Amino acid sequence: MISRIRIEYVSPNSTEIAKAILPDNVDLPNSMKISVKEGAGKVTVELEMDVNAPKDLLTLRNTADEIMSHMELVEKVIGGVASGALGKGVKQKGSSQ
Repeated sequence: MISRIRIEYVSPNSTEIAKAILPDNVDLPNSMKISVKEGAGKVTVELEMDVNAPKDLLTLRNTADEIMSHMELVEKVIGGVASGALGKGVKQKGSSQ
């Protein structure tokens, strides 16, 4: 049985998010396919897998969860860079901060 999961993530950073998660589309289980599309301020990720056992369905779900976590992380990093928040309060070696 073919099972599919579709993730639609709306963000002003959709281009950057799509580029960042493309490397996730490697070393997939044999029957899994992932497509990533970006447009109109939205990233669409479609996962498809031939599910033959309960563990296959869990693999599909866990992969979707991991992709969503990566999307959220990219969003936070981009937001932190844009606001200048990244690195604040971090002492560098030899610094008198």
